[in-house]
Order: sequence, then structure tokens, then C-alpha cells
Amino acid sequence: MAKEPETPQKQEQTEEAAPKSGAMSLVMGIALLLALMVGSASAAVVTASLVLRPAGGAKTTGAESETDAQAVEADGEAEPVTYEMEESLIVNVRDTQQRRFLSVKPVFTVASAQDRAKLQEREVELKHVLITVLKSKTLDQLDDPQITNTLSREIQEQLNAKLDFGSAITKVQFTQLVVQ
Repeated sequence: MAKEPETPQKQEQTEEAAPKSGAMSLVMGIALLLALMVGSASAAVVTASLVLRPAGGAKTTGAESETDAQAVEADGEAEPVTYEMEESLIVNVRDTQQRRFLSVKPVFTVASAQDRAKLQEREVELKHVLITVLKSKTLDQLDDPQITNTLSREIQEQLNAKLDFGSAITKVQFTQLVVQ
């Protein structure tokens, strides 16, 4: 059987279907692009909310502090809390011929919310002690694989002694420790 030649009417229908198909593809593409954009924006909001949340309640409002104090009274024993400095601390490395820097961001674990409040009130003194300890380190000391443990112990001892905290600071950890 021979194929019938297309009539002008069939050619018009074929030509009309092509633009409709192209328009449909364009609409589907735009819909897909919008869905991707909304999904990306949602992911960015969720990620930002997780990243911007203070570590361990680094900042509290007065109401939250009162709640912490009431919880301590009810339990009879305080739960350890953390305090993270908002900004990294940058100091020069000792005894280097070139400019070398140490950047740290410590997180302090303290015995109670009251101790965290004391630490926040005395942040200037806290930074002074940190700078003094960190500036005393040479590049060779900072290259030691155990430097984080060494710094943690030394900073904890110095802060508890110099700020008259007794043993309120129970742990010092670092979310950032970079030598450049």
C-alpha cells in the first residue's frame, strides 16, 4: 500500500501541533525551574537557621536565665552549659621571622548558667588571658599534634585561676584553630 500524500488540512494540523508542543515544553520547563528555585530557597532557610543558632545556648535572654536558675533550684544540681565567643580571636605567633597568625574560636563548658553569665560579664578579661596564653606559643609548639589538648588544659587552668572561677570552667574546646 502506498502512503497517501498529506492533504493541506493534515499539514495545518501538524504545523499547529508543533507550536503547542513547544509551548507545553516551555511551560513545563518554567514550572520545573520554579520548583527548583523554591526548593533551593527552602534549603537555604533551613541551613541558615541551623548555622545561625547559638551553640549550646551561647546567648540567653533574661527569661531563659531565670528558667535556668529555677531548674537548678528544682534539681538541686546545675547542668553544665557552654559559652562560645561570637568572634574568632587572632594573635601573632611568637618567634617567627615572617608574619604568622593563630586564629581560634573557643567554646567553654561551665558548671552552670550563673557561671556562664559571669564569663560573659568578664569577657574582656577572658580575652586578655586567652591572648596572653596564645601569644606565648611558638610555631613549633603549634605544629604539635597534641596542641589542642595542651591549649585546652592551659587555658582552662589560667582562666579558672586568674578570673577566680575556682573550677567553674570544666572544659575548653575549639570550633576553629588555624595557623596561617
